[in-house]
Amino acid sequence: MSVTFKLKRKKRNKKHGFRMRMKSKDGRTIINRRRSKSRKRLAVRARKSKT
Repeated sequence: MSVTFKLKRKKRNKKHGFRMRMKSKDGRTIINRRRSKSRKRLAVRARKSKT
């Protein structure tokens, strides 16, 4: 059986990262909504896996 999810940090940040969100109007509304909810993370931060 193969692993179902292979983390690609660059791809993840390119699609869902902060800079990408700030490019579009809808992305900025997402960031602002998350700011108003006092979220610790406004956008995804692709981190190194712990394994």
